[in-house]
Amino acid sequence: MKVMKRILFIIMSIPVLIVVLFIVFEIFGMVVNHASTGIQTAKLEKAVKEIDDLKVIDTYSKTGNTSGTGNHVDMMTILIVQTDAGISSLQEALEDYADMDEYGFRIESLSDVNKAHEEHDYLYSIYDNLKIPEQDDSCYLIFCVDSAPFADNIQGH
Repeated sequence: MKVMKRILFIIMSIPVLIVVLFIVFEIFGMVVNHASTGIQTAKLEKAVKEIDDLKVIDTYSKTGNTSGTGNHVDMMTILIVQTDAGISSLQEALEDYADMDEYGFRIESLSDVNKAHEEHDYLYSIYDNLKIPEQDDSCYLIFCVDSAPFADNIQGH
C-alpha cells in the first residue's frame, strides 16, 4: 500500500513540476532578455562615445513587444545625442549596426523627429519618456531594435 501511495504521489506531482519548471524558465528568459537590453544599450553608448565632442543627452531602453504585432520580445534602445561632428560621424562610429534594416537601426536628426512627432504622433508614448532638449541643433536620435535572446518569452505577449 505504501508503494502505491508513493507511485500515486509521484504521478500527481509530475504536472505540478512541469508547471513550476515552465514558470522558472519564463522568469529566467525575462531576466536574460532584460540583461541583454542593458548590454545592447551599453554597447551603443560606448560606440557613440568614440566621437570626441559627443554628449549623450538621454537614453531609453525597453524590453518587450515593441511593435505591437504579435508575441515576440524585442530589445529597444533609443539615444539622444548632441554632436557637431554630424550624422556621417555617427554612422561611422556605429558601422557595426549598419547591416540592420531601417526598422532595426536608424539615425535621425532630432529636428526631423520633432516635426514628425508633432504631425503624426511619431514614436507614440516612447517620445514622452525622453528628455528632449529645447535646442535640437546638432542633436540626433539613434534608434536600435533587435530580437531578444528569448524572443518567444511570455513578456512579448
